[in-house]
Amino acid sequence: MTPLDNPAWHSLGRAHAGIGVHHALARRYRREVTPIGAVASPDPAALAALAELTAPDELLYMGEIICSPLPPCWVSEAEKPMAQMILDRPAEASATQVEPVVLTLAHAAEMSELASLTHPGPSGPELVRLGLFLGVREQGRLVAMAGQRFRMPRYVEISSVCTHPDWQGRGLARALMNHLAREIQRQGDTSFLHVLEENTRAAALYTSMGFTLRQRLWARILRRVG
Repeated sequence: MTPLDNPAWHSLGRAHAGIGVHHALARRYRREVTPIGAVASPDPAALAALAELTAPDELLYMGEIICSPLPPCWVSEAEKPMAQMILDRPAEASATQVEPVVLTLAHAAEMSELASLTHPGPSGPELVRLGLFLGVREQGRLVAMAGQRFRMPRYVEISSVCTHPDWQGRGLARALMNHLAREIQRQGDTSFLHVLEENTRAAALYTSMGFTLRQRLWARILRRVG
């Protein structure tokens, strides 16, 4: 096992420890940041410990190499195959010229609105606490964004990539990802990301940018019961 096999666990153990809730066997992000959890190992004791950090009926998102059996305190709402991709070559220069805005908590409402419309992945109103987030603003509104999520030594994830439907097809998401990937490489790290395999359009974009498949995982949505 490497940190990339359990990125949420390792990110919460170091870079994001201050925005997480912790148990010896389980960790999760504070719900106002993003509803993502992780366990040290996929066994019933660890999953039960994760339930102790979760409110009844709350949904929690996880990424796992295998779909481990759930103890009675959890119900699976969804299980979908997901690709983990990595960029192990220099980031490309963007063909689309944008002047990205660094997003802060002052943009939280706009970020939540865009995420609710486009569903780029689990997020909370304080998602921007995860790392550097960049956006494109036009006509007085946020129309595209992308940011950093999991962070470990040598690796930083690009996540929450989305564009308002009325502004799609202009290369805005690609341009923002290029900005982020170049900044990650400038710091001496490597970019990676996750994408549901059913999202073939996004997967094709990432492949065209030079991201390659590292491994396949399962994206799970669990609901706390009892």
